[in-house]
Amino acid sequence: MVLKNKREVRWNDYDKAVCEIKDFLRQGKIVMAGVDLFYWIPMNMCYHKHHVDHYAIINGFDEDKNNFFVMDTDNVKYQEFEMPAENVMEAIAHCDLHYDALVYDLCTREEIEPYMFDKKELIWRAKRIYKSLRPLARKYFWLMEEDDYKKGFYRDMCVMYILQINCRMKANRLLIEYLIEKEMIVELAPLQEDCHRIERKWTAIKNKVSKAYFAENSVAEMMNLGEQMMEQFEEERKMWKAFIKLYDKRR
Repeated sequence: MVLKNKREVRWNDYDKAVCEIKDFLRQGKIVMAGVDLFYWIPMNMCYHKHHVDHYAIINGFDEDKNNFFVMDTDNVKYQEFEMPAENVMEAIAHCDLHYDALVYDLCTREEIEPYMFDKKELIWRAKRIYKSLRPLARKYFWLMEEDDYKKGFYRDMCVMYILQINCRMKANRLLIEYLIEKEMIVELAPLQEDCHRIERKWTAIKNKVSKAYFAENSVAEMMNLGEQMMEQFEEERKMWKAFIKLYDKRR
């Protein structure tokens, strides 16, 4: 809802692509380049380890250095990185997504506001999330043979997926924070604390999963962590149930 006028781009000449990306940015457009994480952010756990394709935002450029500023996740959080143009082009050239880039115009504030905080849709989406979490609260993740852990199978990917869950909880917390401050729904304050607590718990689980690969009994450790993950999904379900009940009264 914040992006419009989608343009699908393919490049055969990647030197020309550098100039086109800069032109798009000068025009104030949003550039989402298809990149292979194997060649992308050195601080990312996929760098020179795993080939994972996805679209990443190119946020600006430094003409003197011929560097781009890009938005992505390292091993800690989503943030801005500065990368040489040649490295950016290498990551784009090795990506197998259908388009080399997706380019958008950004909607004006007037175009966004009527839709962003529609109460009816917010309740509908909260109910969808609540329902989707139910099977996750009854499921173990990443259980393998003991030898698989010793060989480090999927360790980086597991940590990355949990980091994404952690970031999602942060987004939930910020949404509730907005509703409290801008719409004066003070009754949601306890749920903001719930989000913060669950967010911190996922951070702890992420760190423990990484260490579990080196534990004496990795299978048992991952089963224990699986129980903790199920508890967090169930805690989030309770949070959304309370959110729906409280927020629905305000409509």
